[in-house]
Amino acid sequence: MPAVFSLTSKTQTKVTLSIIGDNFSYNKVIPADTTITVPFDKTISFDLWSAQHISANIGNISLDGYFNDEDVSIRGWFDTQNSILVFTYFNH
Repeated sequence: MPAVFSLTSKTQTKVTLSIIGDNFSYNKVIPADTTITVPFDKTISFDLWSAQHISANIGNISLDGYFNDEDVSIRGWFDTQNSILVFTYFNH
């Protein structure tokens, strides 16, 4: 059963998602109140323009507690096989 990455934008923002080992890539500027839902079997990677701009979940688990309210970019990935979430913050 695949995992599901879900992201909702609070304001216009840039989102890049890709599924490792798959041919899926998403790289767009999205308007406020847009929800993106992506099922994946192995590993999903993400680049998010600002922690202030998004709310995200993997399945029923909110990532909002990991993402702070600072205006920093987030780069990370989640591996379903090992249940590992890795991310880092970058200043603009």
